[in-house]
Amino acid sequence: MNRDDALQLMHEYVQSESLRRHMLAVEAAMRAYADYLPDTPRILPLDRALYACDELCGFLVACALVRPERLKGLEPRSVRKKLKNINFAAAVNRSDISRGAEDFGVDLDAHIEFCIAALNGISHHLFD
Repeated sequence: MNRDDALQLMHEYVQSESLRRHMLAVEAAMRAYADYLPDTPRILPLDRALYACDELCGFLVACALVRPERLKGLEPRSVRKKLKNINFAAAVNRSDISRGAEDFGVDLDAHIEFCIAALNGISHHLFD
């Protein structure tokens, strides 16, 4: 299946615009990791990468939505501060974010920074 076919299926079966945007955000982070590690043996299962990106991408979009400049200039330090506020994006499982980075074998701050950069590349699809 090519990407266009996948997008068509997504639009057919996923009616929630926010969920569609979330799916695009996770896709961007996963694509960035796939090009970022070209010389690394593919010994880490794809589900670890997906797990590491899924909750974090949702949280990053939530962080961006409360900032006038959205993702531009968002730093891991600010994201970590928001992670400590359990009332902000309360549905996001914070332990999934930290455990995801750990299981994937990446530093959490580096993972946050990498995913922010990946999402910046598709920000025009994520925000109105």
